[in-house]
Amino acid sequence: MEKVTTYNQLFDLLATFAKNHPEIQSYSLGTELQLDIKKNEDFVKMFILVGPAEYLRSTTAGIQVIIVDRVATLDNTYYQNEVLSDTYQICGDFIAWAKFNTLIPDASAISFEPVFYEHDNVLTGWKFNLNIPVDFVFDSCFLDAETGIFDFTYDSTFN
Repeated sequence: MEKVTTYNQLFDLLATFAKNHPEIQSYSLGTELQLDIKKNEDFVKMFILVGPAEYLRSTTAGIQVIIVDRVATLDNTYYQNEVLSDTYQICGDFIAWAKFNTLIPDASAISFEPVFYEHDNVLTGWKFNLNIPVDFVFDSCFLDAETGIFDFTYDSTFN
């Protein structure tokens, strides 16, 4: 797979996973949890919570992946364990996909944390954090520290 060099490329890859996974019915991303559990959304839902980015000589995108589904009820019994089992499998699919596409190292250990939301709908699933390298290319412009003026020439010694 070609290296991810922009956040938009990363977001497009994540959306492609969600679109192609047979269980995921809706996908969105944002900087705060915008999961409206009171309205009728399509579930299973994958939400990407965009987190802090780390910058040194490359950038690491911090994201939190949240995968939830509606909990079925029958005779006032919630079938939460079935939903947890199904969404856990989807999380495993995502991690396998991310490792296969070299978004995260093969040796990465990822901790899943259960989530539970109860309002008009009862939702449960899992969330986990990832730090994904984004190979930002320093070729568009540089700020001159003395003048504060952007120099739009490319300096290959900086990479």
